[in-house]
Amino acid sequence: FHNESEQIAFSPAVTIGGIGLSNDKVLQSRALSYADTQRYRIGTNYQMLPINAPRCPFHNSHENGAMNFMEKTGEVNYWPSTLDNVQTSPESKEAHTVSKDEVRGHRVKQDIPEEMQNDFKQAGDRYRKMSLRESGQLI
Repeated sequence: FHNESEQIAFSPAVTIGGIGLSNDKVLQSRALSYADTQRYRIGTNYQMLPINAPRCPFHNSHENGAMNFMEKTGEVNYWPSTLDNVQTSPESKEAHTVSKDEVRGHRVKQDIPEEMQNDFKQAGDRYRKMSLRESGQLI
């Protein structure tokens, strides 16, 4: 129970190759702040804990520190290095491209329109569109 509830660390910055974050300002700020919060809350190596670690093999340069579950396999703990010749595939480099879209607009301080202040309307509309079987399963 402790592993699954107290040590789990969610962050929108943890994505698989080929999936990038949108230009949404809130998402961008959370991508930075969530990871920073988890490092403070759990420890530097929070992504190495079994509950947070990926199930596929991966390479990072982390070593030592609190809660480190990785065995040291090389001579150095930094990359790139002349002592550790780790190569990345061309496919991997293409998968991690960053969007070049430019975000434009004006920051405006205004009241939220009345029709958008009802937090229950959208959920109610969705519920009323459900069949009797679907609404029964939801309840």
